[in-house]
Amino acid sequence: MLSVVIGYFISILIATLLFILFKYTFLNNININKWLLLLITVIILIVPIISKIPLLHTIWQYLHATLFLFFAIWFMYESGFNFNYFSKKDKYLMIIKNENKDKKK
Repeated sequence: MLSVVIGYFISILIATLLFILFKYTFLNNININKWLLLLITVIILIVPIISKIPLLHTIWQYLHATLFLFFAIWFMYESGFNFNYFSKKDKYLMIIKNENKDKKK
């Protein structure tokens, strides 16, 4: 049981690192529709279920999880989902407040 958890944790790390690596090298040059990415992600998720491929206790189990996570992260990136939204908003509000103080003086 612990080995499965460790395996999935490693696949999450690999998918995240691959996305970060590819984001700065290849993914910025590729213009792909975000809905096509979502479709690919759902297909990767559903195909082993429909085809009844036994993935348990094989390397394909972790490869499948890594591919699914990679495309899911790419979809979230293309759809504009990021964790820096609030910090950008706060910086924008700070700029507006500073401009207003300068005009009063």
